[in-house]
Amino acid sequence: MNDIDVNDANTNFQLAENYFNGKGVEKSYETAMRYYQKAYEQGHPDAALAIAWMYKFGEGVEKSDERAQRYFQKADPLTQDDYDERFLEFPEIIK
Repeated sequence: MNDIDVNDANTNFQLAENYFNGKGVEKSYETAMRYYQKAYEQGHPDAALAIAWMYKFGEGVEKSDERAQRYFQKADPLTQDDYDERFLEFPEIIK
C-alpha cells in the first residue's frame, strides 16, 4: 500500500492514530508506525511516545524494549500522562 504523502506533522499523526485504531480505515499497525515515524521526524510532540509504546508491545514492529526506552526518553514529558491512560492495564511498565 502506498502512503499518502503529507508534509504536515499533525496530519501524519492523525493518520497514524486512524490506522492504529481502525478509524475510517482498515486497522494497520504497520501503516500507523510509518505515519507516526513521519510525524516524529516532522516534530510532532506525541509521536515519540506513540512509537515507544508500539515498540514496547511489538505492534507493527518487532518488539524491542531497547528501542521503546529510546523513544520514551525522546518523548515530551507533558504528553506522557495522556498515553499512560491508554495502557493502565499494564501498570508494571508505567513509571
